[in-house]
Amino acid sequence: MSRTLSKLERNYSTTKKELLAIIFTLHKFHQYIYDREFELHTDHRSLCWLQTQPIANRMMINWLETILSYPGMKIVHMPGLQNTLPDLLSRLYEDIDDIASLRGGNAPVLIQPRHSLPQLNENNNKNLNPNDTIHMHSLHADNLFIDMITPPVEDRHKLLLDQHNFGHFGAEAMTKGLQSQGFNWNGIFHQALSIVCACDTCAKNNIIKHGYHPLRPIQSYLSADHWALDLAGPFKTTLSGNNYLLVAVDLCTKFTILHTIPNKQSDTVARILIQIFQDFSFLWYINANWGSEFVNSIMEKLTEAAGVYYRKRTSYHARSNPAERYVQTSVCALRKSIRGAIKSWDIFVPRIQLAINAKISKRTDTAPYTLMFARKMNQFQDFRNKIGIEPLSYDELKKRIHKMETVVFPGINKCVKAILDAQAQKFDKKHLIIDFPPNSHVMVRVTDKGSKLENEYDGPYLVVRKTRGSSYVLKDENREFKTFQLSTQSFKINLTR
Repeated sequence: MSRTLSKLERNYSTTKKELLAIIFTLHKFHQYIYDREFELHTDHRSLCWLQTQPIANRMMINWLETILSYPGMKIVHMPGLQNTLPDLLSRLYEDIDDIASLRGGNAPVLIQPRHSLPQLNENNNKNLNPNDTIHMHSLHADNLFIDMITPPVEDRHKLLLDQHNFGHFGAEAMTKGLQSQGFNWNGIFHQALSIVCACDTCAKNNIIKHGYHPLRPIQSYLSADHWALDLAGPFKTTLSGNNYLLVAVDLCTKFTILHTIPNKQSDTVARILIQIFQDFSFLWYINANWGSEFVNSIMEKLTEAAGVYYRKRTSYHARSNPAERYVQTSVCALRKSIRGAIKSWDIFVPRIQLAINAKISKRTDTAPYTLMFARKMNQFQDFRNKIGIEPLSYDELKKRIHKMETVVFPGINKCVKAILDAQAQKFDKKHLIIDFPPNSHVMVRVTDKGSKLENEYDGPYLVVRKTRGSSYVLKDENREFKTFQLSTQSFKINLTR
């Protein structure tokens, strides 16, 4: 018997590998050699003194108990040229080309049950003749042996197709179904799998494990340059008539602005955005989703006039909008603060905003308020009896601003980049990363099903191109005017094309 070495064992020294082989042998043949005298032949001469060393070295200590359990073992050196059988077992086994030579006689043989079908590699398959008739036997419920029939080549596709159309089950169920009826041939599972992959009905309903893009976190290098927007709600109408909560997050400092608004009309959201422009100057970038409150003619004209680059989130991909996480944080903190005062939830919003901006960020290890305003937030205490701080001079203020721009922000960005790179590496290692080339045929997952009996996927669609943000532009093959962007989590490859 033999086995392969694990990844860790491959790093062992030559002597330790030979000793590992001895320990493996002692474990496997324990029932036959324990408490008996026997000889163990090895071509590694240094192991001959394994039992005679007065002081065990570090390599032997881990296995010393096993070695001492066999006092009747005698280790004998054998030259490598004579150690042919173990040397042969240590090599990779050769592929068997002639499968038919292993059939043996014509005596009936009871096929042992399997949990899965055997897989043959390409070297095996290329030497098999599909017209060969292999005589096999199966045991049925009445304990009678019956012969397995190999049907003609021209009838095999119809048998598989009828078996699949009976319930649209998978290749394994189709194979077992035909074998229970007495049909079997070489490559039956692979032919069944090709029929399942070519079935349009199965392509629209079979749910598979979706893939991911490589993680590309968004990073901003200076405060108030890049903001992300999102809406939370609708909530219960307050006494002031507010229904929604607008969340705006500065991506560099994580400074958060919360605004209560009565509706999500385009002019209402635009007024809040203009207020942010007035308080924090004009922005470079804005991230938002495809909601009608953000995608409209007013927002388009406003961002165009202000020279703002407007980034829209990929559909059904919440991770592409950084404000999504702060919506969750804001709503959770608001829910804990109102204590049942549902109709007055908007009164607590300023307090929630202050608490979020005072919270130490995990990425920057600094409070958002401190990074945004280059000073610490005043704590809740009585300042009436405290001596005021001397005001900074003009030069001192300039030095503070210069230090923030040349020391603080570059240092923060360096730390944030290291954290983001580690997160991206961990994400890519644990997730299936796939890429769809142009002109690939895919099926899009249906997200707004009206009934549980509707298809899980719609399509087929054609991949037009990959965008700069790693989303895909798809085109409906049946309605060419329908073009949209999606991430890989929203579709799968269509194997029917």
